[in-house]
Amino acid sequence: MSNFDVVVIGGGPAGVMAAGQAAENGKKVLLLEKNDRIGRKILITGKGRCNITQAEFNLRILVEAYRGGGKFLFSALHRFGPQSVVDFFESYGLKIKIERGGRVFPVSDDARDVLKILEKYLVDHGVVVWLKTTVKGLSIENGLVKEVVLSDKRTEKANN
Repeated sequence: MSNFDVVVIGGGPAGVMAAGQAAENGKKVLLLEKNDRIGRKILITGKGRCNITQAEFNLRILVEAYRGGGKFLFSALHRFGPQSVVDFFESYGLKIKIERGGRVFPVSDDARDVLKILEKYLVDHGVVVWLKTTVKGLSIENGLVKEVVLSDKRTEKANN
């Protein structure tokens, strides 16, 4: 059993970014993914082209587009909104384009290019990735998650 600062369950875009950001901030991170690779759904988004984000950079306008006003999103989008997403991918050398409706795609029109960058991001920051690893449950003490219980009965401790 290892001891990580952070365990992230799920290797989709949100899980990858959460794991990468935690590692970038100096945490020892374990990313658990039940599939044989991270980001599988990325490869099918936008008909295989991967719609990266929405090119609405005025956050007030962006949150108003969500049902109910989306005000709950304002804080998160302020910290990592569409411009941050574009900046992140461009910093890794991905050329992007904006199409009708404000949809942002890689110039290559190939979702694999987006996935390669996310994989590199994890490697660059030392995130440990366990593939084909299913989470069975969580061990909770005093209202806090103390361990992640895996389907093979192993457990992993983490502070977060």
